[in-house]
Parts: sequence; C-alpha cells; structure tokens
Amino acid sequence: MEHKALSGVHCDVESCIYNQSGKKCTASSISVDSTSRNACSCDETACRTFLSRD
Repeated sequence: MEHKALSGVHCDVESCIYNQSGKKCTASSISVDSTSRNACSCDETACRTFLSRD
C-alpha cells in the first residue's frame, strides 16, 4: 500500500522505498537519530526510516 507524500519532507535518497518521484517521502512517519552524542550538524544525524528498494 502506497502512502501519500509527507508535506514539507524532501528526500534525495532515490534508493529508498519511500522515495516518490525522486524527491517526496511517502513513509507514514519518519525517525531521525543522532550519530553522535550531541549532534551539531546534518552529518551527525541519520534517517532511521530508510528502507532499500532492493
């Protein structure tokens, strides 16, 4: 079942199953975690919602 795109959520990860038309996230919700104790930049965060199309 395909979900409607989340308003205001932009995604460039075309290999993610939730990526629609190369820019829109269709996950029912998203989860973003810190990859360091006190994240201070984008490089220190990660989308945990990602699922590979493969």
